[in-house]
Amino acid sequence: MKTMTVFLLTVLVLHIIGVIHLNHTHNIVYDYQDPKKEEPAPPVKVTRTTELGDLLKAISKVESNDDDKAVGDNGKSIGRYQISKAYWKDACEHDPTLGKKHNGNNKWEDCHIDNYATQIVLAYFDRYAAKHVKDKNWEMLARLHNGGPSVLKEKPPKKIWDNTTIYWNKIKKELGL
Repeated sequence: MKTMTVFLLTVLVLHIIGVIHLNHTHNIVYDYQDPKKEEPAPPVKVTRTTELGDLLKAISKVESNDDDKAVGDNGKSIGRYQISKAYWKDACEHDPTLGKKHNGNNKWEDCHIDNYATQIVLAYFDRYAAKHVKDKNWEMLARLHNGGPSVLKEKPPKKIWDNTTIYWNKIKKELGL
C-alpha cells in the first residue's frame, strides 16, 4: 500500500511539473529527450492494469448506465448493478452484516444505494468466486454476476454460457480489452 501511495504521489508530482502527461485513455506518456539527440525521442506508453474497481464500473455501466434508481427484469432487479432478491440473499447469507444496520435490517431495496450495492456484489463474488477475485479473472466474475453460480461449473449449461458470453463481450468493450 505504501509503495502504491509513493508511486501515485510521484506520478502526481511529475504530472504537475510537466514531465509526464496523462491522456484520456489512462496511458502514462513519459516525455524523455536524449540530450545528445536534437530530435525528441518517441513517447514510451505504459498502460495501466485493470483492477476490480474497473470491473465494477463496467458492470454498472452495462447493467444500468450507472443509474442507482434503475429497475429491470420487470421489477426483479434493481440499482446500478441490477441485483435480484436471490443475489442479495446469497450475499447476505455469506456476509450477515450486510443484512443488518444500526437500527434494523437492510432490505433488498437498499440495493439502490451505490455503496451498499457494491458491498453486495463483492460479498457475492467472495462467496462464489474468491479465487477468481484473487486471480483477477474478470471474465468469470462478469459471467457470475450475469448468469449466477451455475456458470462456474466445470460444464456450465450451454444457454447460460452463451448468454454470459454476450454479456462478457459488453463488459470487455467497456473495459477497453
